[in-house]
Amino acid sequence: MPTAMTRSISCRIRAISRRNSPRRGFRCWSRSWRCVPILAAPACAGGGQGYEKHYRALVDCRTIVTADRVRLGCYGLNGGKAGQPFCVTVDAEGEGYDLGGLVDGEPVLKGQIVRVVTTGGGGWGDPLQRELELVLRDVIEGRVSLASAENDYGVIFTTGTTGQPEINEAATKQLRADLKKAQNAAPDMIDRGVGYEKMLRGEHRPRMR
Repeated sequence: MPTAMTRSISCRIRAISRRNSPRRGFRCWSRSWRCVPILAAPACAGGGQGYEKHYRALVDCRTIVTADRVRLGCYGLNGGKAGQPFCVTVDAEGEGYDLGGLVDGEPVLKGQIVRVVTTGGGGWGDPLQRELELVLRDVIEGRVSLASAENDYGVIFTTGTTGQPEINEAATKQLRADLKKAQNAAPDMIDRGVGYEKMLRGEHRPRMR
């Protein structure tokens, strides 16, 4: 089955020290890396996950961002949902503010965290048609949150005797029927995501600054 996917490679933040010494350049270090369950686009064949990286600045510096898919995530097809767009946040553990896709020389203060969330791939097919055993696997592996499993896939979980999540099949069957009935129409062939509607309304910030 074809899927709409994205290919992400491990990205780097380029930080330029305010001091001129070449030994003081590139002074950010990667603190953590993880896949982000909310970035797996709900679908019968789920979209590729994005990942999240946190960097802490060791000195006052400036960061450069060159990124695509800041406004529009990868489209979902045939009932699958669009992936979440790319985002870079400065001072993620403080007041925090997001950057555009093309930014040159944004100040980052010593000790501040820069959070990078990469684009998630768009999905293929109605998420209500995804096999229950695959949704269970996704939840156990952390690819889909319990909230997304219920709200997007129509799958209700309970905690089993071993402490692992288990599917409540009766409640799931009823919820999926209710969600399917509430759709009232076949899903759109293309889901462009919330960013597309924001773009039409003129709500997006400038891509460059």
